[in-house]
Amino acid sequence: MGADFKINEYGEIIRADDTARNKKPQKKNKIFLYFIILLVLVIMGFLLSNNLSSYMLSKNQNNYNCNPPASIQNGYEVYLNGIIGSSLTVKMYLKYEGNSIYSGWYYYLKNGANNKLTLHGTVVNDILRLDEYNASGEKTGTFEGVFDGSSYRGNLYVYHSNKNFNFTLYDL
Repeated sequence: MGADFKINEYGEIIRADDTARNKKPQKKNKIFLYFIILLVLVIMGFLLSNNLSSYMLSKNQNNYNCNPPASIQNGYEVYLNGIIGSSLTVKMYLKYEGNSIYSGWYYYLKNGANNKLTLHGTVVNDILRLDEYNASGEKTGTFEGVFDGSSYRGNLYVYHSNKNFNFTLYDL
């Protein structure tokens, strides 16, 4: 009354009556393995995309091409209005301090002018990078974009949400 054994397609020795039962765990294991591989690839892609913009900015800072638009002189001031993301309306004030340095503030219209975030930044390779600070002096985000004196377009990275938002601002 001995049990019959055979070798399955995976090279494993199994009981002859266990063929169907042994295939299911193998398929589940393969699906789980594919899911883990896909998850790792998605996470790596996300991390690489976030680090690429930081790398490009740090690489550009070493080139020292720090010229603001020719129309901008020391003391130049501008008020900009526009949108961050798909619908967040903002008002921004910028002042050129000289030596490619800008300062200013902005606020979301829905929060009111009493909730301004402070801005400080520089122009590097024709990209104006402005760091934003809350009322406590904590760095809360970074604007990076092209500023031509009357418009500012680019990307805002918000630290607490770890998200990027497009923005477009115009002098009205």
